[in-house]
Amino acid sequence: MVLSKEGTLYRHPQGQLFLYIPSDMANDSQFPFGKIEKGKSQKVMINVSTHQGLLIVGKVESEQR
Repeated sequence: MVLSKEGTLYRHPQGQLFLYIPSDMANDSQFPFGKIEKGKSQKVMINVSTHQGLLIVGKVESEQR
């Protein structure tokens, strides 16, 4: 089970930030976003905990593209 792994936060030259999640983590059966089909997307809610230095990503259940 891979529920903790180092990923990468990348700033694109145009200013966008991208979060890269390791494939072994994304393919784990416990990964909460594993049912997204190739070419599809999932709306997410992103929260920041400045005290703990955490980025928290959760599903927005009502909308799936």
